[in-house]
Amino acid sequence: MGAEVGYFLYRGKDAIHIAETTAATAVASVVGNTEQVADSLFSEYLLPFEVASLLLLVAVVGSVVMAKKRI
Repeated sequence: MGAEVGYFLYRGKDAIHIAETTAATAVASVVGNTEQVADSLFSEYLLPFEVASLLLLVAVVGSVVMAKKRI
């Protein structure tokens, strides 16, 4: 962290421009990865995703029912 701060202080506005360009590129690649994960999740892995969501729903409802019985 200290090296980055020293570099920014040494280089001035040029370093800030480089950092902004790098951050924009990183954000663009993350958006692409997110879209790829969503596409595979809702196409290839749709059935396991739905089974997991149903299992979580049953677990939440069961825990609410068990908590109500104790009160």
